[in-house]
This record gives sequence, structure tokens and C-alpha cells, in this order.
Amino acid sequence: MKPYSVEVFCDVFQNLKKGEQPQPDFIRISVNPDHWWPDSCWTAILHLADKTQQNCLFADYDTFQRFKRQVETKIHLSGVVSDWAEWLDPKGGDIRKLFAYLLANPKPVAGRPPESVCPRCETPIWQQAGMRRMEIDAAYQARPLPVYCLTCGQRFKHETGRIAYQATSSAREAHRIAKALELASSQPTLQESELAAV
Repeated sequence: MKPYSVEVFCDVFQNLKKGEQPQPDFIRISVNPDHWWPDSCWTAILHLADKTQQNCLFADYDTFQRFKRQVETKIHLSGVVSDWAEWLDPKGGDIRKLFAYLLANPKPVAGRPPESVCPRCETPIWQQAGMRRMEIDAAYQARPLPVYCLTCGQRFKHETGRIAYQATSSAREAHRIAKALELASSQPTLQESELAAV
């Protein structure tokens, strides 16, 4: 499988005048979707940065550049977690809690494949924007055993040659999955990219 490019867009506030918008920038990493360690953890860090910081907000470019450099080089995972614990977890910067998130046990996907979503972030696993049913089926046939979510880093549970899934047990659960799949058809998706292009 080719590497994927996972990215998060960040807003950097520095010396803004009244009415000025923050400067958008991004952090991009290449991950191997077939190996969970350590790429699922780096994906989870970007997801946390986006989720807990309301679109990855930074007060200044120096701070942003330091975080970006540490994440994009992917050298020292525990160093990034300890250096940025308070920023990644605004409710106390608990390093154990952050590692529990990054290294969460594999979970079954929600909903029967190929109409499954990630149990943590509810991103559709095989469906991308604008896909027709036969394209979704083809994506599932081409890659029936994804290792982790390419949005939040959640690892998926497998059992005897297939991905484990939790069937919808209620109308509410079925509605939640249907909404996530519907939302996916209108959202931009991760683009497969060559490692050299990153």
C-alpha cells in the first residue's frame, strides 16, 4: 500500500490587527496505513491537535514551527507528548491519558462493512466523497482489513481473517452511522500520495 498523507490545517495568530484573519498553515505527515506502530499514534496526535484546539490554534509562528517540526520529523513520540501535553489536553495535560488515547486497544468498526465508520471519530472507512456503491464495494474488496483509522489513529480489531464489526443495535445507532456516511459524501478526504511528493 502506498503511503498516505495525513494533514491538519492550523490557524496561527500573531500580531493580528483588528479585523484581520489568522494565517492558515498546515502540518503534513506521511503514514503507512498497513503498519499501526508508530503511524497510528502520529495520526492520533494530529487528530488531537485539530480536535482539542478547535482547528489547531497557535498564538505565534515560533510555537507553531516548533510543534510542526517535532511532528513532521516523527523522531520522538514520547517527547512530543510530554512537550505538548498541556496543549493537546487542555483539561490538565495528563500524559497517561494522552498515551491511553494514542495506544487505545483495537476496537470493532461500527456498522457492517463496507458501510462502516470508525468507532472513535465516526469517519467512514471505505466511503469517500462522491463514491457510488460499486466504488465503495471495490474499495472494500481492495482493502478489507484496514489496520487503523486514517483520521484519528484508532486501531481496528480483526478476527479470523476479517475486520470485526459491531452491528447496529438500535435505530439511533443506525441513524448515527447513516449520518456519518452522508456527511462523508460532502467532505474533503485524505488523498493518497507518493512519499516523494510530501
